[in-house]
Amino acid sequence: MRCKNVFLLLFLFLSSSSCSSIRNNCDPSVLNWKEYPCPRIVILGPAGAGKSSLANVLIGRARDYKNTDQERECFAVSAQAEEGKSGVTQETCHEVGPWLGVGENITIVDTPGFGVDKLEEEEATIDGLVNFLRNDIKYVDAFVIAFKQMDNRVTSGFKTMVKIVGGIFGDEFWDNVIIEATFWSYSIDNIEKRGGQTEKDWLEGTPKKTLAGTAPNVDNLTAVYIDTYYRKSDSNQATKFNENTQKLFDFAKLKKPFHCKDIKAVKHDLRKLQEEKEKLEQQKKDIEQQKRALEESCEHEKAALNQSLASAQEQKKKFAVEISELQAERSKMATKMGHGTNTLVLVSFGLMIVGLVLGLGTMWWMKGRQKNKTGDDESDDNIDKKEEASDHSVGTSSTASLENNNRKSV
Repeated sequence: MRCKNVFLLLFLFLSSSSCSSIRNNCDPSVLNWKEYPCPRIVILGPAGAGKSSLANVLIGRARDYKNTDQERECFAVSAQAEEGKSGVTQETCHEVGPWLGVGENITIVDTPGFGVDKLEEEEATIDGLVNFLRNDIKYVDAFVIAFKQMDNRVTSGFKTMVKIVGGIFGDEFWDNVIIEATFWSYSIDNIEKRGGQTEKDWLEGTPKKTLAGTAPNVDNLTAVYIDTYYRKSDSNQATKFNENTQKLFDFAKLKKPFHCKDIKAVKHDLRKLQEEKEKLEQQKKDIEQQKRALEESCEHEKAALNQSLASAQEQKKKFAVEISELQAERSKMATKMGHGTNTLVLVSFGLMIVGLVLGLGTMWWMKGRQKNKTGDDESDDNIDKKEEASDHSVGTSSTASLENNNRKSV
């Protein structure tokens, strides 16, 4: 019974190994396993970080391999970049080869360096990387971010690269990321030069400080220290090379493949700044144009106001001349009539005195007249009384005479 179980397990193992080998060691979710054997490793990093040397060594080539294919500007290692270019590798491309030259076939993707001086070159790198990963290879097992071991400070180019990579791939990408310290030599001289700095010390320094704030799993990131320039005759260097390359291979084999279907190109910070600059310059032009229009409008209004002011001043002068002429004419008339101001005052005063005298005289006259009239009325009353008395006496005497005559006749 025990033998049957052993044979059954052995059969299952061989079957799974056979299936895995048939699919080029790719995960069942990977559909393009025929073109791109697994594991698939993409090497990213700034220009001059040693990416192409690492890519060549991982498939058994010489570290200073010269690419003779004129149509493919990748996997080329040289001290000089192509004229007019900032790095040796100018495009994203892949190579299929045996692991370290003796193992099963794998797929290595070499990429141009980030952080170059020319914006157009950097944008071409981004577009080429995104198009290849999304449309061609589609699945990636491991992303190797190469740091130069000698760079103890965060360069602006590296900051740019990290930001761009994070924008392209998203947060899930970081689960498939491993750090590579290029030029990390295990020779006795270089160990002494590092002054006791360990691999862990280095990883906690520049790499994690650079990735902090971008990689959500920055505390869990691991690193390999593959020196492509190691001496095979030095047992310590050879041992460390084998240990670190095996660590990278195991990492790529155990990770769930990252699907690149959702990755997208992102705008470079310099492009954003350039577009913002162009926008500000256009706004400046608009403001200057509005300023000129306002200045022209103000000049027109100023000219109109000056013209109105000149017209008003001319009218004022005319009014002043007319007033002066009227005053002169008035002075002439006053002179002719002999009625200066003092004369008029004296005449007015004299007329007032005359009027007062006439008024008093008239009052005196009327008062005297009234008194005379009162005397005449009293005189008339006395005369009337006398006449009445005379009439009465005449009447009496007539009556007496009549009575005497009557007596006599009797």
